[in-house]
Amino acid sequence: MYGTQTGNSRGVAQQLADISRTRGVDASVVGMEKFKDIEFTEKPLVLVTSSTGNGDAPDNAERFLRYIKRKTTPQVFAGVHFAGALHARFSGAISSR
Repeated sequence: MYGTQTGNSRGVAQQLADISRTRGVDASVVGMEKFKDIEFTEKPLVLVTSSTGNGDAPDNAERFLRYIKRKTTPQVFAGVHFAGALHARFSGAISSR
């Protein structure tokens, strides 16, 4: 699932899905704006997102972010924290080839 303002995160998510498929994983790419269409307990979920401005969520991720912050959201997201900035670095993990 990706959150993007300019399309870059969508591209990274697509590359991850393509690599996963070559390794036998049934992977799909879905924008965060479609979060209500996803059954989160069916299979593992990878989130790829950018930030905009001063760390704000991209437009297509706003509703998903509000959803997972609610106290009434199913516990499938327990322990997932999106407050502040959390950055992972994958130097060379995805090539443009």
